This record gives sequence, structure tokens and C-alpha cells, in this order.
Amino acid sequence: MTFALVSLFLGMIVGTVSSLFGIGGGIFIVPLLPNLMGLTPHQAVATSLASVFMVTLLNTMGFSREKLVNWKTGLMLGVPSGIMAFFAGPWAASMGEFSLRTFFLAILVVLLIITFLRRKHSIAEQGDLGISTVKKIFSVGLAIVAGFISSFTGIGAGVILSPIMFNLKMVRIKELVPTTNLSTMLTTFSGTMGYLLVDIKQQGELIHKPMAISLFLVATITGHFVRPYHGRISQPTKITILCCILLFIIFKQALELYKLPI
Repeated sequence: MTFALVSLFLGMIVGTVSSLFGIGGGIFIVPLLPNLMGLTPHQAVATSLASVFMVTLLNTMGFSREKLVNWKTGLMLGVPSGIMAFFAGPWAASMGEFSLRTFFLAILVVLLIITFLRRKHSIAEQGDLGISTVKKIFSVGLAIVAGFISSFTGIGAGVILSPIMFNLKMVRIKELVPTTNLSTMLTTFSGTMGYLLVDIKQQGELIHKPMAISLFLVATITGHFVRPYHGRISQPTKITILCCILLFIIFKQALELYKLPI
């Protein structure tokens, strides 16, 4: 596929899933970029983090104007996640391709299980959330793990941070996607900076800047039209779609990992 078609195809996906589900879109960028553009897995991860950062930044600004972002929770999870993502980037850049793909596949399987198990959960529409100290400490610990995983896989942490907020009932239902965008934005910014430092030190190009910018532009336009609909899709429908997406990506990654024909 040509550069323009790849940018259009992936950019529309990123803009849609980040606006509707808050997951950033990295689960599509990372496995598909190597096949569609010939990038290495490391380049795909770094490019994904950069593009997802720019997309979630604008999404956060848009949701903020609508007063839908829970800043306290978003910062509480996004800051520690971002710090870990920054320091994990150089480590991930030195990881072998087989190990990186295996790690990514394992994380996707875990995420599929978590997403499926929470399909019947519900969180408050209104009222006091009452987040306890124990819940805060536990969630911050999980956010640190999310930052580590994000830097290694390029998935932007949204698919991890969103279940954390949902299962621990840290946000109201209308705040889930907007707040996930905030935390994801902080995580991917730090992860991008980590990979950028590696690029500077090694005089390389882990971050494919033209692709990252193109994905951002297409995703931004798509997100502008899709964002108003994020509250109109029921939670069960969102979770069903996410499960199908994750299952497809897992299947595709497993075939590639073991070099079986698609």
C-alpha cells in the first residue's frame, strides 16, 4: 500500500477508536505498520506512541471544553504511567524483534481477558465516587505497569488504563473515555520523548516522523466528527467491539509470530 493509503486507513481507525473508546489506536498501528510500510517492530512502536500522543492531546482538549475530563484521576494515573514509559523506552529499543512481538502478543491476550470479564460491570452516572486510599495506591501501581507496557508495545496504555478506571469505579461513565485520553496522552508523550532521546543518541529514526504526522492529521479530522458520538454507544456494545478487535489482532499476531501463512 502507498504512504497516502496507509495514512488514510490507519488514521481513520486511530481517530475513531480513540474518540469512541479512549484506547489510542496503537493496537492497530503496531501490528499493521510493519506489514503495510515495511517498518521494523521498534519503529512501529515508536511511531505509534508519537501519533497517539498527538491524537489524544487534541481529544483531551476537546473533551476538556465539554467539561468531561476527570483531571484528578487522569493525572493520578497518567503521571506515574508516563514516568515509567519514559524510562522503559530505551530498554524496549534494545529488545530483540521476536521477544518484542511475543511480549506484545501476551499483553493483548491479557487485555482481551480483562475486557471480556468486565463486560457486565457498570459504573456510576452521577454522585460521589469515594475513591479510597487503598484504591488510589493500587491504581497507581497498575498505572506504572501500564506505562512500562505502553513503551514496550506502543499501545498507548489506554487499553490498560481504561479497565483500571472502569473496574475500580474511579470515574463516572461519561468521563471514562475523556479521562482515558488524558492519561494516555501523558503516557505516550513521555514514551515518545524516551524514544526520541534514543534517536538523538544513535542518530537513527525509530520515530517515522512523516507517518506519525500523517496519522495524526487524518485521525484528528476523523475524531472531530466521531467524538460527539462517544456517549451514544452503550457500554456492552463498546466492549463487544473491543473484544472482537483484540481477538482479530491476537490471531494475526500469532500467525506472524510463528511464521504461518495468513
